Amino acid sequence: MLCRILVSVFLSASICWSSGLAANTSVKLYLGNGCFFARQHLFIEEFERKVLNRTDRELTAVNGYGGSTKTGPHGSACYHNAQDFADYGTLGRAEVVQLEVPFESLDKVFAVFFDSFVDSFQPGQWTRPDYYDVGAEYRSLLGVPGGIDNADVLEAMRRSNVHNMTLRAGHGSDPDTFSNNTVLVMDSQKFPFIQAERCLQFHDDSQAKYSASYHALLKVFESEGRVVSTNCPPNYICNSTVGFTAIV
Repeated sequence: MLCRILVSVFLSASICWSSGLAANTSVKLYLGNGCFFARQHLFIEEFERKVLNRTDRELTAVNGYGGSTKTGPHGSACYHNAQDFADYGTLGRAEVVQLEVPFESLDKVFAVFFDSFVDSFQPGQWTRPDYYDVGAEYRSLLGVPGGIDNADVLEAMRRSNVHNMTLRAGHGSDPDTFSNNTVLVMDSQKFPFIQAERCLQFHDDSQAKYSASYHALLKVFESEGRVVSTNCPPNYICNSTVGFTAIV
């Protein structure tokens, strides 16, 4: 059996590219398709809870920014703010959700992802459900170690791609994919994930209000070290200064 050991913060185990994958091997990947508020709720409720039966302390879905090599001071990326500090849009990043997925469940997480697309205004084309969120910050992308050259993960994507959308290698800071039926496949090692501000985790979507128990997951994630304070200033969504230790 041919095994390749990938040294990366995005992998939780040695990856063995064969049909005999160990049951406990998993990978961290990120997924984006519109505003990350609704996507975080989607992956927690429809994948981590329903498919994997994870408890609160086993959940992993975290909001953040991906799809670019650019960062602000000290590796930062931040939501739009009055100081224009490390603005994720200016840095060419998109809103994404990172989560840890067992290899045996890759088809299922990609099924949740592709099922979230809706009919566009043009027949045969599919797009993000929050089509009113305009711009490259909301483009459709998948971040996996190795990107489109990761044949095993790409095959799982193709099996779950029920709308036959185009899977294309992303080059970083890519334009919006709205209405072009395309999902960009990023190398998450080259275009890494950066966690979003704590106040943007487990947040209500503009079109939906979530339960108190869902909002309470922020404290669980903090206690588990899955969400940490950032060096971002108050932003246009939440003005809280909790955790603001910006170093410029």
